[in-house]
Amino acid sequence: MTTYKTIHIYFFIFFLLPIHLYGKEKTHQDSIKRFDSLCVEITENQNIDITKTDSLVNELSALAQNLGNDPEFRSRVIYHQVSSSYISEQIPQLETQDIRTVMQHCDSVHHPFEYGLLYFSLSMVKNLSNEYPGALNCGLKALEFMEKANNQEYIAKINYSISNLFKTIGEYNNSITYARKSLNYYEAQQKKKECLSTLLGIYTTTYYLGEKEKAIRLITELLPAIEATNDTYLQLAAYTNLGSCLAQNEQKDLSFKYYRKALELSNSINNEYAKISILQNIGGYYLRINQADSCQKYLKQVKRYYLRHNIPNRLMGTYVGLALSFSQKHQFDSAFHYFTEYDSIRNLLLDNERLSLVNRTEAKYMLANYQNQLKLAQDEYIIKKKQTTIVILSGTGIILVILLTLLIVIKQKKIVFQQKELKEMENRQLNEKLLHEKNLSQLQKQEFTQTIDSRNREISTSLLLLSNKNLVLSKILQMTESCDGQKSDIEKYRKEVEALIKNCLSFDEEWNEFKLHFEQVHPLFFTKLKHLSKDMTENELRLCAYIKIGMRAKEIAQLLSVSPDSVKMSRYRLKKKLDIAGETSIDDFLRNL
Repeated sequence: MTTYKTIHIYFFIFFLLPIHLYGKEKTHQDSIKRFDSLCVEITENQNIDITKTDSLVNELSALAQNLGNDPEFRSRVIYHQVSSSYISEQIPQLETQDIRTVMQHCDSVHHPFEYGLLYFSLSMVKNLSNEYPGALNCGLKALEFMEKANNQEYIAKINYSISNLFKTIGEYNNSITYARKSLNYYEAQQKKKECLSTLLGIYTTTYYLGEKEKAIRLITELLPAIEATNDTYLQLAAYTNLGSCLAQNEQKDLSFKYYRKALELSNSINNEYAKISILQNIGGYYLRINQADSCQKYLKQVKRYYLRHNIPNRLMGTYVGLALSFSQKHQFDSAFHYFTEYDSIRNLLLDNERLSLVNRTEAKYMLANYQNQLKLAQDEYIIKKKQTTIVILSGTGIILVILLTLLIVIKQKKIVFQQKELKEMENRQLNEKLLHEKNLSQLQKQEFTQTIDSRNREISTSLLLLSNKNLVLSKILQMTESCDGQKSDIEKYRKEVEALIKNCLSFDEEWNEFKLHFEQVHPLFFTKLKHLSKDMTENELRLCAYIKIGMRAKEIAQLLSVSPDSVKMSRYRLKKKLDIAGETSIDDFLRNL
């Protein structure tokens, strides 16, 4: 009886276990199918529906965890997370170290495609952070692994990404070269939309190469084919790019026509970033045609978006546009407010901008170095191939042929050695030249930045003085309009104007008002002067301020109601009091203080 029960138990175990394993395997296969379909959906929606794309990416990440976070799945999740952020120019939440951690657990030999995806993701993250040398290096490594995986589709995508990177750093010829590599693949595969998108990028880059009329003509001729695809995002990009080219070419009305088309299309997709870019262009158009109210309507929407998403570098242009629009309406207080906002962000991003310029120079240097290394590798490959051929032939010959072959090999080695020495010498000279040009470029950029900063402060100060005078003139105008023309009113008006002018000409009050605004633009200037010389008088401080904003001796004399010679003598005494070296002018000293 016991034996019979045992046989029954074994039978059920033997029967049920395969069913359980089969069900588990089927669930795993279903998850993989769902994972693949999600990747396709993300690619189709990432340009037209950001909200849906984010939801799909979150589902993809959760599914990858259920599948055990295998590098094959995790690498694709990271790629879609980064590419979705890259489209809207928002730095992804993923850190560079997070991607490199996944790379440590991924076998590059057995998973070259996944490794290529991770390097592609790193390239996009570094590009968004303005780390152009790192972005270029990662992009080239991604190409190497994708070539090992023989995935032509992603090779084309990476080539186009590198093309955009070169466009960012101003290497337009290299940008077109890499874009055409992508175009060759898309043409071979007859991918019409991708071909049109790549051609649009090439023609837009052609505009920046200086062939403006040609670029506008080519994009215009490309439009019917793009419109025939019914691809909303591609049409939107075409209208926006063409509008920008026309606007920069001073064809304002025609550019506005395409901006309006792009805006109408943007309402049919869920891509707020694309719409904001168009609104900013439309705001710029209204600013150019002096329609300040319309300009402010669009630029204020842009400002709210960039503040909400914390994109300060984009806010700079928006603040400048708003400041200029308020100046057109003679609302100088508001104009000054936005100019101050711009100045604060500009100062905040100044170091980042300098770093970005250095990174661009380093990327150009790295490209030249990479091309040299590629040429050396090709030369070495050719030489090794020749040597191998000689060795194979020498093994089949007679002793005389062997001796002759040995002589040829020795001669070849000597040639290789000489070529190698020559290449190394050329590389050293090229590296020294590039390093010298890099240092010279950095110095020129620093001098340019200092000059621009000085000019901006002078303009800001002049704007403050102009704003104050405009307020006084506005009051006089209001008083004139309120006067009825009767003798009593005229006498009252005369006294009020006389009092206002005396008040305006009151030196102390005007000086205090000027001093208040001056310290907002040049903080701690008077404090530094008093630290250098504790017995500085108010007249000396006033003279220093006028020199600081670039006023000439004749202009200062008119303001102080003295002769130009008195101003020159005061400048001389001031230079001695501040203990300024003989070869340094007081103007340079105060501008750099």
